[in-house]
Amino acid sequence: MSEVRRSRRIREKSSRDDEHEQGSPEADHSTALVQADEQTYVEGDEQSEEESSGEEDGNSDEDYEEARAKKRRPRSGGGSRPGSGGAKRARTGAGGARSRMAGVGAGTKKEQDEYLALQEDFEPCRLFRIFSTEEDVSVEDIASDWLEEYNASRTGALKEFVNFLLNCCGSLVQVAEHDVLNNDSSNETVGEVQMLFQDQKIHEFHLYISKTQKKRSKYKPLYENFVEFMTKLIELASDKDMIYVEKTDEGDGDPQTVIETGPLMLDLFTWLSSFSVCKIRCLRYVATLAMYLFQDQLTHLVVEMDTQSLLKLRKQLAMEQKKKRPSAKAVHKLESTIADIQGTRTVLESNIENIIKLCFVHRFKDVDETIRSESVLHLAKWLENYPEHFFKATYLKYFGWLLSDTSSTVRLQVLKTLSDLVKFINKQFHNMTDDSSLRQFFERFKHRVLELALKDVDLQVRLAAVQVLVEINKFRYLEDSEILSITSLIFSEHEVKVSSSAKNAKFLSAVSKFFSHVEKAQVPEFMEGKDPKKKIGDVKLGTVAEVGILMRFLIKSLSLYLNEQDPLEQTTERKVHLLFQAAEFLQPYFGHLIKPICQLLRFQGEFGDILELNSTEEDSDAEEQDEYSMELNKLLVPDNENTVIQYVTVLSGLCHGAVAIKQHNSKAETAETAIGYLLELFGHLNLDSPVIFDQLLKIFQLFRYEDWITYGREGLFQQIFEIVVKKFKDMAIYTDPDDIRRQAFTDILQYTQTLSSKNIEDLWKNQLAEIKIALYKYLHQMDLSDPNKADEQLQTLQLMYLNKLVLFGKYYRVDFDTDFLEIFFTKYMNPLMLLSSELNDTTLGILDFKILTQVTTWNLQTWYQIFEDTNTPTPVSKPMLELNKFIIDQLSITLITLQREYSGELYRKLAIEHPVCVTLLDTVTAIKLFTLNLPEKEAEWKLAFKRDYPIYIDCPEAIMEVLLYLEALYANAIGVTLERGDEEAVDFNDLSPREDKADAIKLEKELCVFALKLRSLFKLGLLNQPHIEERLGLNREVLGSLFQSIVDDSIFSEAEELKVRKSSPPASSSTAPHTGRPHTQEELEPIEEFSLEETIRRPLPLQEDPIEEEDEDLGEDDTH
Repeated sequence: MSEVRRSRRIREKSSRDDEHEQGSPEADHSTALVQADEQTYVEGDEQSEEESSGEEDGNSDEDYEEARAKKRRPRSGGGSRPGSGGAKRARTGAGGARSRMAGVGAGTKKEQDEYLALQEDFEPCRLFRIFSTEEDVSVEDIASDWLEEYNASRTGALKEFVNFLLNCCGSLVQVAEHDVLNNDSSNETVGEVQMLFQDQKIHEFHLYISKTQKKRSKYKPLYENFVEFMTKLIELASDKDMIYVEKTDEGDGDPQTVIETGPLMLDLFTWLSSFSVCKIRCLRYVATLAMYLFQDQLTHLVVEMDTQSLLKLRKQLAMEQKKKRPSAKAVHKLESTIADIQGTRTVLESNIENIIKLCFVHRFKDVDETIRSESVLHLAKWLENYPEHFFKATYLKYFGWLLSDTSSTVRLQVLKTLSDLVKFINKQFHNMTDDSSLRQFFERFKHRVLELALKDVDLQVRLAAVQVLVEINKFRYLEDSEILSITSLIFSEHEVKVSSSAKNAKFLSAVSKFFSHVEKAQVPEFMEGKDPKKKIGDVKLGTVAEVGILMRFLIKSLSLYLNEQDPLEQTTERKVHLLFQAAEFLQPYFGHLIKPICQLLRFQGEFGDILELNSTEEDSDAEEQDEYSMELNKLLVPDNENTVIQYVTVLSGLCHGAVAIKQHNSKAETAETAIGYLLELFGHLNLDSPVIFDQLLKIFQLFRYEDWITYGREGLFQQIFEIVVKKFKDMAIYTDPDDIRRQAFTDILQYTQTLSSKNIEDLWKNQLAEIKIALYKYLHQMDLSDPNKADEQLQTLQLMYLNKLVLFGKYYRVDFDTDFLEIFFTKYMNPLMLLSSELNDTTLGILDFKILTQVTTWNLQTWYQIFEDTNTPTPVSKPMLELNKFIIDQLSITLITLQREYSGELYRKLAIEHPVCVTLLDTVTAIKLFTLNLPEKEAEWKLAFKRDYPIYIDCPEAIMEVLLYLEALYANAIGVTLERGDEEAVDFNDLSPREDKADAIKLEKELCVFALKLRSLFKLGLLNQPHIEERLGLNREVLGSLFQSIVDDSIFSEAEELKVRKSSPPASSSTAPHTGRPHTQEELEPIEEFSLEETIRRPLPLQEDPIEEEDEDLGEDDTH
């Protein structure tokens, strides 16, 4: 080995990587403490399983059995371990790692200094010098040279090999030739090495760093060269006939040639097995890896010997023997050659078994998870190389045991390996459903895989478990109930983007793939015995089956997911979210069903008797089927209101999924299909259902107006908008901002702003004008003197007029003159105080007066625009100021009157007082911000506000009551006890929210928003009431961190910091968009919604992920 020869394989490295990896030597490596384990294996219940399995695992303490084989009758022989000696200290230097395998900590300064001193004169062995620095070295030549050296000087070669292992670990200990002279003392020698290595304190695990942190490693090519060297060593040893030796055995009288394990393998096994059981972790890893790499090649050689040698020779022998006059000489020669090869094969198999006994059965349960993971990886490699030997329950069970490993890394590795193995075996053998070994394995460990998929704390492990189940489900290894438990994982409470590459998105995608396999397997069963040419409407029966089975599995999975959920939490919105998001992720597998779903939704006929699964076997065993199996034998078709809701939700999810994944073909096909059917769906389906209407609008808004033009459907676009505007006129809009109808129209109005279409704008503006005229007429006719009719009239006023104007007010100017406002207060606001004791809870719950704030802000916005457009002072507009003053006066009078004259139930009073108070605070805040932002040239305006139209709040008692009311509702919802002032009424302790408003998150939002309004008023100088400010902070420590940050003003400093980082201010939620002056809306905006900062701090709803129950009704109770 006088020189290093270069290989033809030159690894290509990009200049970018070279630049990235450049740096100072100090940055390339780190030191770590030498890790030693008193116990090298994990104690568990594997032993009991081994004993109960009745299988011979060879898990004994014997090192190995030496193989021998006679030419005529193969047999095994024994071997021995030669010599021993001491060990000498050496020094090495290399790169470190931060992983557990590489060690922890860096030692004390004294230990570091000692380590550096030892490194100065150290010279590593030749193998390490070559493999650690040369990326293009000819490893095959180096391995060949080492084998030649072994033949010439056994101890010299062994010393080099052992020192190579030690150098790879960063050991400052090396052995001399006399240390490896006698194999019998190998354990003692390794023990001495171990003690000296531990005394070293610090090391750098070069091999592991080269594998896991190659860019940071000082010796980047080491790991790859190590792997190739160990592999080539066995390959070349086989070529040079060094794995076995032939001997003459005269023990039975007649001399016979036997083939047994050669001294090379005995030496390697002796030293590697001793290192593989020592206490030092890195030594165990290196020795174990070397033996596993030997096994990789040995298993390859056995199979190669079978396929390329024995098979051909046996064919030649058979052909020779079939001849009429076979040649005895040829037959004898072939038989002799076959016997030789069989003897060699027996030795290889014996070596394979020795590695299992010497190493694998101990190291698969090593205390280090990295070694356990290596065991999994290489066992899979052996199974792929030599399935005839390893594809048995004897070896498969190790995968099963490690499924319960405490390390998520090991569990993940096992599952990935199982998935790859199932694919490999299926590819090799095509049909493995009858394979007893695989069937036995999954019968024994299937439930553990299911458990990992459902409950593992590591999402990647759950993902890998689902991928295993995807593969094994092809072979009918899962029951219907087990299938549903997996398909139910498609539902997630959190919003997950289908285009994301995050772990949770990948997990849902894996479940979607499983879902698709389940659905595809069911379709042929349904179609058995049925006419494939039959159609339901325009849809072939086979396609109907695809859709119906998908929907049945989807809804039953949702039912299983929700079956343990609190019935009060099973809201329509929650079910729609779960189903919609699941459909988004299912789109890659079921996107082709968008068209047939549209066709089935517009189908007006009867579905008839096609729903039952046609299977006489299942009919005969019906009594034995569980509830899931029975229900899964039917198609789910849109034949009633509830199933139509489910179909439309899934259709919407599939369409959104197609657009989100940003594949041009998918998006184009979806657009063409959806655009072609949307008008029919709007015409045929019940738009009074809020879910149906909302989901159709979501699909409609997916596409730009240009898309409709592309497909020549611009006329349909206009017609759909006409339908939507008419529905807006006819449909009641509820006050709750989370109401499905309200949100649907909010979205479509916002979508309208992106169109720049005069025709569409005119549709909405005409509708706005009609509503204002109708409202004026309705107020004139409304008579609340009859308490029996008051509820109906007030609900009509709020739901059919005022709430619609509030929605319009976000995008279109809404203004009223003083005459209208006088009627509004006279006919509506003032009688409320007298009627409050007569009104039902529904009416009290929908009261809202935001329209008054919007009238004010639109007036202010108009004058801001005038100020912007003129360079000279603008005359004061007394009508505008009078109108604003009138609104504030009337709201104040209403609150004061409630305080002085109301004597009914407290909660009824507060149900009116709360929305009135909020409207007043928003209005005065908007006006105050207007005055603060008046241009310098508008001195007359400033004087008018100061002298004639001062801004004031004259109802502190009402504000205090609303604060106590909101505080009590939230406290009761979360179960905390509040401190109260001496003069506070005890009645507040008894206040509790209505059932439909008992959501703690919404109650927290209401309280915090109101607190923000108060803090703003304090800062603006509009509320000079120290007792309110003091009372606001009385219970801050029990009402949550968000509320506390508002009271302490810390939220304002956080908001300011975030605002500085923003490129543009947020758009107003209560004023019209205005591009000329971006700050105007923010300045005028009343505090009605959570700011961005609050949203970030706010806890997300439904963080838990339980399996909940569901009644399969999506929105049935919301279709009124």
